Amino acid sequence: MTTTTGPTNAEIADVLDHAEAHLERVGHHKNYLYDEKQAAKGVPVVDCPTCVWGAIHYAVHGEPRPSSTGTHDKFLLGQMAGDAVRKHLRVQTLVAWNDAKGRQKRQVVKALRDTAAALRAGVAA
Repeated sequence: MTTTTGPTNAEIADVLDHAEAHLERVGHHKNYLYDEKQAAKGVPVVDCPTCVWGAIHYAVHGEPRPSSTGTHDKFLLGQMAGDAVRKHLRVQTLVAWNDAKGRQKRQVVKALRDTAAALRAGVAA
């Protein structure tokens, strides 16, 4: 019998910390993983503003989109990080929450920070 374990709460929290730092560095974006207009102007994709999912992908894959060469474990880690934020916020989808009218970077950063803290405290959903 094979037993598989997923990422720990601490590992998921580390991803969210990294995603938060990335958003603080590059800025917040809506309606796509990263700002395609800036990328088209020659800004490296890793330096373009991202949405919450783009920041999570960056934290896991090193760029704001899932890598086609990523491992199953990395995809699982990213999915679990996003699910933790979604559950913490009690929303149906992170995409709709991120793209909502009036959503600001500070709110996205706070959601990532608060979810990571809840995971470390063992009180995350």
